[in-house]
Amino acid sequence: MQDLAILVSIILGVEILFALTTVYFSAVYRFRGTFRKTAMTLTALLAVVAGWLMGQEWRLGLPATVAVIVSVLFMYLPVRSKKK
Repeated sequence: MQDLAILVSIILGVEILFALTTVYFSAVYRFRGTFRKTAMTLTALLAVVAGWLMGQEWRLGLPATVAVIVSVLFMYLPVRSKKK
């Protein structure tokens, strides 16, 4: 039983690490304008992983789903223009 708990913890840890990496690249794309293709590719892969995990167990897929939403908002929300 402890082995199963360790396995689930590792899966959740890898998922959260991948989600943070995706959000980081999306933020870099938003604020610096670089890594566009990397951010889009990682977001698409994370969306597939989130969908797969939501189909298996929704509690495991929740961090990836939140990260997909955040990264999509970083990439596609329009930037407000600065008024002078």
